[in-house]
Amino acid sequence: MKHFLSYLSKMGLAYSQFAIRNAVKKLVDEGSLERDGRGIYRITQTTKRVFLPDIPEDVSDLYKKLKPFYPFADICIWKFDNMAYFTRHVPAVNFFIVEVEKDVVDAISDKIQALKDDYIVLKNPSKKEMMQFVSFRNLVVVKTLVSRSPVIKTEQNVFPLLEKILVDVLCDDTFYMLHGIESLYIYQKAFDLYNIDEVKLLSYARRRNKQKEVKLLLEDKEYDFS
Repeated sequence: MKHFLSYLSKMGLAYSQFAIRNAVKKLVDEGSLERDGRGIYRITQTTKRVFLPDIPEDVSDLYKKLKPFYPFADICIWKFDNMAYFTRHVPAVNFFIVEVEKDVVDAISDKIQALKDDYIVLKNPSKKEMMQFVSFRNLVVVKTLVSRSPVIKTEQNVFPLLEKILVDVLCDDTFYMLHGIESLYIYQKAFDLYNIDEVKLLSYARRRNKQKEVKLLLEDKEYDFS
């Protein structure tokens, strides 16, 4: 329970132990959770999880440094290694992904460069640029955040929902290494492990002109990779 409360705190979500215990009891009563020891619970075998991205300290630190300069901007920050949950062939790369509204992309890119002068900052990079710099350890990709993107907003950060990530993988040159058959595997793994709102997924796909491609992947996600 303490670990869970600590995680919620890092997400910027503050709940009392009483509220958490009541919520956990309800999930146990519903059969979504089962006891696995004193104060320890696990998701039942038939229950899919809700995807929550990892929140490494460097992500939280970057958000805290940027937010005071842009208090009214949505700043969504995560790292590429969150994709390791879903890929069949995990690329040996990791980099920051910073997504912001179109009108502050340039300003935030410049601010990140000023804060981290030893980093390479790419703005809405092409596939060619990504192929050139993706293996650099200190890489930050700044992308335009599409309006009404599926995200979680907290006091500590703005995080992408899985529905957003699954569509962006198909759209963005940032994720060129995940295109092709790897995309199908990602969809299969994501749907096997996590709860996914298909209405939200397709709505965002429509905003990004990828509804047809997403529907095809939903039809093919039972493909046998063995």
